[in-house]
Amino acid sequence: MKQFVHAVFTSLQLSYFIRQYVFSGMIVALVYFGIKRTPSFTLLLILNFLLYPFAMFAYDSLINLLLGNTVWIVSGLWSLIYSILKIGLIFFFSTLIAPIGILLLYFMNRKREN
Repeated sequence: MKQFVHAVFTSLQLSYFIRQYVFSGMIVALVYFGIKRTPSFTLLLILNFLLYPFAMFAYDSLINLLLGNTVWIVSGLWSLIYSILKIGLIFFFSTLIAPIGILLLYFMNRKREN
C-alpha cells in the first residue's frame, strides 16, 4: 500500500497539482455559492475537488495518446469555450474518471520487484 501511495502521489509535478486544484477550486466556489446545497452534494463536491487532478491526468493521457503533438489553430473564443466545457465536464465526472488516472499513474511509475 505504501508503494501504491508513493507511486501515485509523487509521479505528478507539484505545479500540475496546484494548477488543477486552482481550476477545481474555482468550480467548487461557483457551484457551492451558486445553488442550494445539501450535505450529500457538498460531500460530492469535496470528493470531486480531491479527485480532479487524477481525472484530468487520465484525460490528458488519452488525448496525448490519440493526438500526440498535434497543434490546432482555432480562435481564442472557441478555445476558451472548449476549455471551460472540458474542465466542467471532467470535474463533474471526476469520481468516475479519476480511478483510471490513479491506476495509470500507478502502473506507469511503479518500481519493478525482482
